[in-house]
Amino acid sequence: IYSIRHFSVLTQRSTRQIDSTYILPRREMIFEDAAIENYAERLDEAQAQALHVALGDNGEYDGLEFIWPNLNIKMSDIFEHLHDESLVFISDPDACSSQIESILDIASERYELLKDIPAASPEQVYLAGNEFTSQLESFQNVALSGASNIDNSDVNFHTLPQEFFSTNLAYMKNRLKELYYDGFQLSILCENQGQKERIGEIIDDIEVPVELSVSRLSSGFAEVELKQWYLTDHQLFSRHRKKRTFRRFREGIALSSYTSLNPGDYIVHIDYGIGKYGGLETIVVDGRKRDCLAVYYIGDDKLYVPIEEFSRVQKYAGKEGAPRLSKLGSGTWERVKARTKRALMEMAGELVKLYAERQTFPGFAFKPDSDWMRQLEASFEYEETPDQLKVMDEIKMDMEQAVPMDRLICGDVGYGKTELAVRAALKAVDSGKQAAVLAPTTILCAQHRSTFNERLSDYPVKIEMLSRFCTPKKVKEIHKGLADGAIDIVIGTHKLLHKNIRFKDLGLLIIDEEQRFGVTHKEKIKRLRSQIDVLTLTATPIPRTLQLSLAGARDMSVINTPPKDRLPIITEVARFSERVIVDAV
Repeated sequence: IYSIRHFSVLTQRSTRQIDSTYILPRREMIFEDAAIENYAERLDEAQAQALHVALGDNGEYDGLEFIWPNLNIKMSDIFEHLHDESLVFISDPDACSSQIESILDIASERYELLKDIPAASPEQVYLAGNEFTSQLESFQNVALSGASNIDNSDVNFHTLPQEFFSTNLAYMKNRLKELYYDGFQLSILCENQGQKERIGEIIDDIEVPVELSVSRLSSGFAEVELKQWYLTDHQLFSRHRKKRTFRRFREGIALSSYTSLNPGDYIVHIDYGIGKYGGLETIVVDGRKRDCLAVYYIGDDKLYVPIEEFSRVQKYAGKEGAPRLSKLGSGTWERVKARTKRALMEMAGELVKLYAERQTFPGFAFKPDSDWMRQLEASFEYEETPDQLKVMDEIKMDMEQAVPMDRLICGDVGYGKTELAVRAALKAVDSGKQAAVLAPTTILCAQHRSTFNERLSDYPVKIEMLSRFCTPKKVKEIHKGLADGAIDIVIGTHKLLHKNIRFKDLGLLIIDEEQRFGVTHKEKIKRLRSQIDVLTLTATPIPRTLQLSLAGARDMSVINTPPKDRLPIITEVARFSERVIVDAV
């Protein structure tokens, strides 16, 4: 090992060097290849082959612990690591017993999958329920139970669990008043400062003192004798996911110097086109040495770019794969620039026309946030990223103005774009308008419908999906519901752009992955932009859409901050295993 360094995931550059680090084992047991070989020699040929196939190159497979006893590896249980006078706390003994039974059932299922390899039985690997209980009783125990009035309890705390309000704001406010008038002191513990401010706005009108503080508690409770109620925000709004604090970061990389280029990189010269960077060379011109960037073109043509003209060069950033190099002196690059200029002029003309129409036909100003919106935001089970909060504020500001919104939201998969769409749709419905969500595929529509139904289940909002999976009868019902206003939110594919679709009062169109729609569909979408608010979501904007936003013709918001608990997408090629499929599903 020559060096150990921390590095930035975004820039892939080292940030600092360290002297040592700890690498923990992936499993409870560690053994060498020799142990496996010695064990394989005791098996017949078919069993040994099955063992090697199962282990693969990395020496692991699902159920590896069942061959440990056959490798003469000493196994120990948790009780062997406890001192004889240890005090063991048992949280909810009944639940612990059920969990032990569940673990043993899963172990039996895993054991059944090992058909071709001699393996130890679950009883040889895991403690049976009676063995676990017997060894547990040899220590001093303190059983913690949520049940009240247990006859054999030694200490009984007079507490009550937090009530379930089912996100009913009116009931929650009335109940808080009742508790206060019954003599209880009220405290609400919030996960973060933003949640504290939201709840403060929600309960501002109840006119009874409620202490709000930023703190963490797994669940709320009441101490009856002390007349004290401690409530948690995640139980008030059915937020059951544990939050974690995180440190916001901002990192980026820009081509600010020729040292940012590496030999072999593709670059674009504003006058000569696309070439390949060959490195920094020193040449002699009129008896003077000059440092230049060497750029190669088709036919081994070579261009020297003086360091002082570096501003005319930029790193190529186009589609994946190697671009086609330009040829010096052919005029090809000039023709490319001319076509680009003509396209820009056409686009500019379209923009002038579009914005003239937007000013001629003013849009609808949606009303400010109501209790519905505050309740929806408070019930979000994850911690919003700073970028999510910033972008949502920009969306609300656009929607509350009497000019049609046309905003592009850029963010990677899993960065929270759909949650912003849900909130925008509810804001539209809360103002008496309809909202439509346009997605390129039926599967994506089904995913959006599931998310919208889950997030808006506590609101009187009717949501339907229109796709090729709908029967003719269902399609007819949806058409009628959109026309008479019975449907508030519709999620669908390009079928939403059909000429027979009529909305009673469409106020918001949400487009997911606009780049995957065809030219005809985009023309229909373009006609809608001058009449209603449009919110476009994408992880990979097409150059034209991105250019419109960068030029200021369309408003653009970027979500750069990934959620703290976002997991990377992992693709693995694995040996067929029913257990792997069950775990994945």
